[in-house]
Amino acid sequence: MYLLKYRSRGKSVQLLQELLNAFDKNLEADGYFGRVTEGAVKDFQKECDLNPDGIVYTQTWAKLLILPPTLINQTPLTPQEVERLQKTLLKRDIAEKEAVIILQELLNHFGYNLGVDGDFGSGTAAAVKDFQEKNGLVPDGIVFTKTWTKLFELTPPIAINRMRLSEKDIADFAKAFNLEVPIVKAVQEVESSRSGFLPDNRPTILFEGHIFWRELKKRGFDPETMVAGNENVLFPKFNRQFYEGNEKEYIRLEKARNVGDSPKILEAALASCSWGMFQIMGFNYKLVDAFDIIDYVTKAKRSEAAHLQAFGEFIISTKLLKPLREKRWADFARGYNGKNFAVNQYDKRLASAYLKYSATDLLG
Repeated sequence: MYLLKYRSRGKSVQLLQELLNAFDKNLEADGYFGRVTEGAVKDFQKECDLNPDGIVYTQTWAKLLILPPTLINQTPLTPQEVERLQKTLLKRDIAEKEAVIILQELLNHFGYNLGVDGDFGSGTAAAVKDFQEKNGLVPDGIVFTKTWTKLFELTPPIAINRMRLSEKDIADFAKAFNLEVPIVKAVQEVESSRSGFLPDNRPTILFEGHIFWRELKKRGFDPETMVAGNENVLFPKFNRQFYEGNEKEYIRLEKARNVGDSPKILEAALASCSWGMFQIMGFNYKLVDAFDIIDYVTKAKRSEAAHLQAFGEFIISTKLLKPLREKRWADFARGYNGKNFAVNQYDKRLASAYLKYSATDLLG
């Protein structure tokens, strides 16, 4: 864990500046800790009720890495994206998640109050039919050129969350790793069915108390002396009963990092979470081309495209790319999910999802 202050330089300062920008500090990420960066640090510390000394260490890093951001990467739809969407057909059985998210955001401008989750379910279908009926369109619940055109005609240009994974991201990844697109989509569905981000725009995490036990020992601590009062975040063997899910996992992470004051405890806590869409453990940061745990968590906060890239680095490092490319589902699942993969039928679910997406692609 780095101690940074005025006149510090390097990659760690760039990460600091990027993290501060998620809290509306508008810094140039140039890797130099000048007076402007120092002022931004002091402002952030005041906002978090920390000592505003402009020095970045354990408490400031923890807030930067764990708190929900106030800004996200959000920009308007481009004319090219609008043109592509107008040629995209959506209905209950054929629905591209990225396009459904934009559809839901557009419909919400008309007061439909849909969850923006990319699922073309009954609520979204009912909203589409109602919108179509009110605007002189055939109320069939199918979204194609006429419905898209009317939606764009009646709403101002909307900004979309660029932290989400796009079809282009998937296509580019598949090309770069010489994988079929349906293979990538199958893994995305089965191995990472949850979104990569929570509604508050923090990466999805799952805190593992038995890993925290191990990570503390690796750093020279005796976990036995820290257990009292921390039983739900610190235990020697895997125990799923302590999972809370969603935002509550961050409460567990916060509790874990507060079992002591050492920066090494914060590092151990961050390393004990699985992060993002593909839920790769923090202690694997070297396998995903991150130089330390802060670098890894910062990347996880960027976008689902960054999660996908980390997944690519991981399957190369663990030699799982070849079995995935060859659709040896059991071999891939064993390496990715562990020797008990068959309990949850990961291999069979991957095969089934691959067939589904292959058929969808053939339908165009």
